Amino acid sequence: MRSPDTAAAHHAPILPLLAKELWEIASGRALWIMLLILCPLVGYSFFQAVSLYGEASSAGQDSPALASTLSPLDGVLVPTFGGLYLVATLLFPFVAIRTLGREKESGALALLVQLP
Repeated sequence: MRSPDTAAAHHAPILPLLAKELWEIASGRALWIMLLILCPLVGYSFFQAVSLYGEASSAGQDSPALASTLSPLDGVLVPTFGGLYLVATLLFPFVAIRTLGREKESGALALLVQLP
C-alpha cells in the first residue's frame, strides 16, 4: 500500500477555507458585540489621551526642554491603541471560542481536521 502524496497536501487551496472562516466570524453576534464594546472604549481612550496630551503640552510652553520630549505618537496614539489592545486581548478569544463551538456542534470541525 502506497503512502499518500505529501507534496499534494502542501498545495491544497487555503483561500476557500479562509473565506469560510472569515464569513463565519463576521456573521456571528459575538464579533458585533465585541465591536459595540470596542468603539466607546477606544473613543474614550482617544478623548482622554488628547486631554492629557493637551495638559502636558501647555506645561511645555514654559519649559523648552520639556516640550522637546513631547511626542504626539507617545502621547495620543499609544493610549488610544491601548484600548484596542485591551479588547483584542480580553474579548476576541470569546469570538473565536464561539465560532469553534458552533463548528464542533455541527460536526464541521471533524471534517476540517481531516483536510490536508
